[in-house]
Amino acid sequence: METLARKAKLLVMCAATLVAAGCGGGGGGDGGGPDPNTVVKQVTLVGAQENPAVTTSAFGAGTITFNRNTGAVSGRVTTTGMTGTVAHIHEGPVGVNAPIIVNMTQTSPGVWDVVAGSTLTVPQIESALAGNLYVNVHSAANPGGEIRAQIGRQVWFATLTGAQETPAVTTTASGTGRFVYDPDTRTLSGTVTTSGVTGTVAHIHTQDVGVAGPITFPLTGGPTWTLAPTVLTEAQAADLRNGRLYANVHSAANPAGEIRGQLYQPVRTATLNGASEVPPVSSTGSGNCWVSVNPFNRAVAGRIESTLTQSIAAHVHRGAPTVAGPVVIGMTSPTPGNWAIPANTTISDEVLARFMEGNTYCNVHTPANPTGEIRGQLIVPN
Repeated sequence: METLARKAKLLVMCAATLVAAGCGGGGGGDGGGPDPNTVVKQVTLVGAQENPAVTTSAFGAGTITFNRNTGAVSGRVTTTGMTGTVAHIHEGPVGVNAPIIVNMTQTSPGVWDVVAGSTLTVPQIESALAGNLYVNVHSAANPGGEIRAQIGRQVWFATLTGAQETPAVTTTASGTGRFVYDPDTRTLSGTVTTSGVTGTVAHIHTQDVGVAGPITFPLTGGPTWTLAPTVLTEAQAADLRNGRLYANVHSAANPAGEIRGQLYQPVRTATLNGASEVPPVSSTGSGNCWVSVNPFNRAVAGRIESTLTQSIAAHVHRGAPTVAGPVVIGMTSPTPGNWAIPANTTISDEVLARFMEGNTYCNVHTPANPTGEIRGQLIVPN
C-alpha cells in the first residue's frame, strides 16, 4: 500500500500542475529556463478523451518536453488502474484518432518514457504548439487506447439533459459537449452535439450547478452548436476552472432552455483517512479513490485501494465534506482492501450534478466502524 500511496501522490501532484499551472509552458519559451526553445507541457490522461470515450477508472499524469529548434522530444507518464500494453505520442486534434509519431517504452510497471533520441519534424512541432499532439496508452481491453491526453490542452465536457435545467425540464432530448482550452492563451473553443431537440439558440452561461445564470458566449449552428475560439478574461477562466460555465440549448417549447450541462472534468480523486469521517474516526487506515464518468452515456467507473484488508463494504456517497450522506454508487471487492464499481454502472442526473459540484465522497466501512472508517471527498485532482 505504501507503493500505491506514493504512486497516487505522484499522479495527483502531476495533475495538480496541470490545473494550477494551466497545462501550460514550463521551461524556456513559456516563462523561463535555460533554453528559450524548450517547451514543457503537463498531461493528464483519462478515458473520456479517447474516441470513442472509454469508461475506465484508469488515470495517468506526466510531462512532455520538446525543443522548438532541434525537435528533440522527451517525457514520462505514470499510469494507475490499468495494465498498459503500448504507449505512444500521436499527431491529431482532440477527438480524432491519428497516426503514431513517437514511441514510448515501459521502464517500470505503469511508467512510460519517450524512447531516447526521439525527435519531431518541423510540421510536428507546429502541431505540438497548436495542441494537435496527444499521448495514448493502450491496453488489451482497449487496443485503440484506454486513456489519452492532448498535449498542451485541457479538454472539458458537458452532458446536457433536461433535468439539469432550472427548473428541470421533462424531455427526451440530450446533448454532449466537448471543449478545448488553451491555458497559455486562455482560448476556449468547442462543440455541443444534440439529439431529440430542435434548438432555436444555444449559449455558454455562467453560474453554479442548479442555478440559472446570464449568457456569456453565443454558440452557432445546430444540431451541432459551435463555440468559435474565444479568449476568456481572467475571471472567465477562473469560472471555467471552478465549474461555473454551462452549455444551454433553448427551444420554442422551452425558450429558457430545454437541455443544459455544466462544463466539467470527468475524473475525481480522493485521499481517504479517518479524520475525514463525520464524526472523525481514529484510524491508521488509509486509501486512495478514483472515479470517472463517461460524459457521453453517464457510465461510471471507479476503484478504491486501501490498507483496510478487513473492510466489509465501500461506496460512493452523496454529501458535502462535513456531511454524512447516503450511498449513491455501490462497490464490490475483487481483493482484500480493494474495491471497484461494477461494470455497466450508470449514474442519475442528480448524482452527476453532485459529482460535478464536489459533493460526493468515497467511504470504506469496517466491523469496528460500520458507518465508515476512512473517507475522502472526490475532487478534481488539484
